[in-house]
Amino acid sequence: MPSSRARARAPRAALAALLGLTAAATAACHRADPEVVPFAVRITDAAGGPVLPNVAPGEPLVLVGGPATLAGEGVLRVTDPVLGLVTVTFDAASHPGVRFPPRLDGQEVRVHAQYNPAAVAPGGAPLPYPAMRVALLAGGDLRYQFLLADSPYDDGTGLPAMPRPINPEERLGDALDPNDPAFPDHPLYSVAASHARFEAGACGLVYHDVLVAEGAALQAGEEAQTVLLASPAPWTSRHVDSWHRTGACPGHAKTWTQWAAWR
Repeated sequence: MPSSRARARAPRAALAALLGLTAAATAACHRADPEVVPFAVRITDAAGGPVLPNVAPGEPLVLVGGPATLAGEGVLRVTDPVLGLVTVTFDAASHPGVRFPPRLDGQEVRVHAQYNPAAVAPGGAPLPYPAMRVALLAGGDLRYQFLLADSPYDDGTGLPAMPRPINPEERLGDALDPNDPAFPDHPLYSVAASHARFEAGACGLVYHDVLVAEGAALQAGEEAQTVLLASPAPWTSRHVDSWHRTGACPGHAKTWTQWAAWR
């Protein structure tokens, strides 16, 4: 007949196994947030300092214009008549296939960006320029060629928001009427909520959202081509990732959207 000591060992072993399973499940549920590798746009003057807002008082918008030279897939140098030599960079090495269009080299360009020294990516990396767009100046008209967005902003409802100056921007001369020739000739973008893909993050569930590019819905990692009537050259939009979370805790971003577009 088994002793009482032997009978006692069995419940303890079962309890230890249960605790081990619980700890493993808990570790699996408390995963880190999705990995974020921003484009990390930088716009610097000849001295290496950041180019500050220069469009209108109180507006966080930057305008750089002049002849451009490509110095790498993620390096564009612009000779601005006021600012002098300005260098625009992003982390192209971490995002294969995303690069400044070669047609910018040797052309007159306009670079529009937002400046926010307080903006940070999930994980804490600084994002002084959360969004940028680049256009060719042709016959007095702007023909956009390249867009980047690294946005930690939300739209007030808990979803990722488009950072300025993505989409029409009156302060930069854009018309708000799509029938006006001054309406920007790039696709319009927004983020739509999705609950189809989610995972446990540090502060609750993280839902991976959909980037909407002129009506086309892109999941994270997908690309789509768009042809606009006013701009027949096709645009390629690449959605890196967009997400929102249900919970909140200090030091963790509530939302994120990151994507690129070019033609």
